[in-house]
This record gives sequence, structure tokens and C-alpha cells, in this order.
Amino acid sequence: MQKFKKWFHSWSWILLLIFSIGGLFYAPIGLGAIICMLAPPVGAIFNGRITCSWFCPRGSLLDVVVSKISINKKIPQFLFNLKFRLIVLIIIMTTFIIQIMHAWGNIFSLGRVFIIMISVTTIIGIILGIIFKPRAWCVFCPIGTLGNLVTRFRDNTYITINKNICTSCTACSAVCPLQFPAFKHKEEDRICFADCLRCSKCEDRCPKKALKLIKKENIKN
Repeated sequence: MQKFKKWFHSWSWILLLIFSIGGLFYAPIGLGAIICMLAPPVGAIFNGRITCSWFCPRGSLLDVVVSKISINKKIPQFLFNLKFRLIVLIIIMTTFIIQIMHAWGNIFSLGRVFIIMISVTTIIGIILGIIFKPRAWCVFCPIGTLGNLVTRFRDNTYITINKNICTSCTACSAVCPLQFPAFKHKEEDRICFADCLRCSKCEDRCPKKALKLIKKENIKN
């Protein structure tokens, strides 16, 4: 499964290009975006925002393509603010629903609504990914925010750090797509980060192997 996830993540950005370009010629293709919109919050019921990490074509584009040209500046802290994220969620979803209502009954118009929404947010994601860390958009992505909210109630994965060998070197924060400073929480037995993408980059990068991503059922109380 892990090999498939890595393979899909490496190439799924091509699906986004096919979707966006194909939608210009045949708008109903846009309805396929429904899958991408439902997958993160549904997937969060079982394993947090793992869908955002491995199966999101836009996430693939940001990680595989945009990361190569990113200035990689620190993501502004206000983007992480839950109130800000909820405001973005409400504004975008309200606009989206109004457009859907106007287009209802015409499959070409409906498809076009999805194409425009995905294209505009992807452009924003690319711009932010070039200026800041590649995954800056994922911090306040409306669908990602829904995944965050679901995870808060259904989180079954924790980050654990062996505080006896952690040196607070900041390697985990540097490699985290959403720059979570796990090392600052090493005094906690179980670190719950609702936006964790389950990419395991922090675990792999830790020079002391002090950090682990563990499923709830595998944690011994």
C-alpha cells in the first residue's frame, strides 16, 4: 500500500492538469471534483488528513512541481488561525453553493462551476506555494479545514516523542509540510495535531529517531 501511495502521489498532479485542461473543452468533466471534495472529510473519519497528503492531485502538484521553485519562506501564522479558516470556508462554500444553484439543471454549467473553482484555488495555491512553503494553501484549504474539524473528533493517530533523546533540533518542524513544531510538545505523552497529513516526514527526518507517528490502537496505555 505504501508503494502505491508514493507512486500515486508522485504522478496524480497530471490528473489535475487533465481535469483543468479537459474541462475547458468538455465542462461536465468538472463534476469529477466532487470526489476530491468528499474524500478528505470522509477519509478523516478513519485516519485524519491522510487523503490530503497522499491522494490529493493538487497536493501532488505542490509537493512534486511547485516545491522545486518555492522560495520556501515560513507560512504566516494567521493562516493557521481557526477563525480565519472558518471564514474562508464559509465565504468559498457560500459562493460555490450560490453558483451551483444558478447552474442547476445544466450539466455543462454545473461542470464549469467546478472547473472554475478548482482552477482559481489551484492558482492561489501555486502562488502561495512559490512564496511560502509549497503546502501553504493546505493550511486553510476549505476542504482541508473540514478534514481538520472531523479529525478533532475522530483522531486515531498521535505523534509521540521520546523526550529523553529529543534535542529540539527543529528538524521535524523544518520538514513538516505545515511546519508543526512537534519538538515543542515533547513533554506531552501524545501529541494531537488535527492538521497532521500523516506523511511521516517528521519521523523519517528525526536524526535521533525520537519521533513516531502511531495509530491509536497500537498505543499501549
